[in-house]
Amino acid sequence: MALERNPAIETDPFRGSDDAIKQQAKIDFMRRRNADRVKRLLNSKQRAIGADPAALARQIQEREEAKLEEQEETQAYVEYEAHMRDVVEEREQSFKAQDREFERSLAKEWDGEVAERAERRAKIASEDLRCDPAKTGPAGAQVFEGEDPTAEERTKLQNLNVRSWLAQQEAEKAARVDEEKDELLRYAAYERFVAAERADLEDEENEERSRVRYELRVKNEEDAERRRLVAEARKREVALIEAAEIDRRLSDPELCENTAVARSALGAHRYRPDHFKGFAREQVAQLLKENDTLVEENYAAKSEEKQIDDDYDASQAELLRLAHDEEERYRHDVWRRNKKYEDDVVAQRAAERERRRKSDRDRFGAIAPGGFLDGFGKSAR
Repeated sequence: MALERNPAIETDPFRGSDDAIKQQAKIDFMRRRNADRVKRLLNSKQRAIGADPAALARQIQEREEAKLEEQEETQAYVEYEAHMRDVVEEREQSFKAQDREFERSLAKEWDGEVAERAERRAKIASEDLRCDPAKTGPAGAQVFEGEDPTAEERTKLQNLNVRSWLAQQEAEKAARVDEEKDELLRYAAYERFVAAERADLEDEENEERSRVRYELRVKNEEDAERRRLVAEARKREVALIEAAEIDRRLSDPELCENTAVARSALGAHRYRPDHFKGFAREQVAQLLKENDTLVEENYAAKSEEKQIDDDYDASQAELLRLAHDEEERYRHDVWRRNKKYEDDVVAQRAAERERRRKSDRDRFGAIAPGGFLDGFGKSAR
């Protein structure tokens, strides 16, 4: 008995009389498809493997910006340190110049007193103490001889005054040396205090930076975890959608048409290619509705992804703003404390300088006429 001929089977391009050639063509087709698939997998430009190049690029850019910002802060701190050293050195030079000016004025005052005494001695020496015996009596001869019964006692008193004055000068000089040493010790203590405060401020600043970096890292890890969960959920959803789409296509009467529907009712050997009349209106509407649903789902997924990116950018901007505000507040506090320390030191030095000037005026005042040391250094005559 001969086998019945089925026209539907003969229409298959992979079957026919030349089965070996068609089988080889099928194998070649599968090999080319697998080779293209391997080429796509090996191409790094087309393969993502779950990575986000844009996010990685943003992270690299953020790290570079943070590095540049840290370098700028370090440079600003170095410039601030240099400025503070210049200010301290300038004030020290100003104080030294004031001290030198005071010493010059004091030396000038003493030189004036020395010149005045020399002038007075020259004036006394130029006076003519001689007298004319014809015009004076016996008492005039006594004045001419310069007799003075209290000259020896007055000379001893003047010698005692000189020794007392010299001892006082030595004591005051030693006191000035001690005051200078105390001033140097106070300044050294101030320098140590400033260095300690500066070290504490630097430690606080480093701790603050570490805290901000830790908070940023925790926030980034939370955002990365959230994005990972969203990506996994989206991946599962896409897998379900793809599986449903595969099932729909496998059960689609147009894409997977059953050849039995084209057979004639008059016999299995009969074939009617015009038997399929297309989809009904309800089926077309259902297909269009499904396509619209897929488009809306894709749009919603993209909108959700964009919203997630916007929320992430907003959170990063808020964190950067908070970090910047905290840094500005810390810098203002540091500047305010340094300014207060500087003002206190300036006021302390001004008070010390005024006290020294007053003490010098009290110790080295001019010899008032008619006082105890009036006539000091003059001749007994």
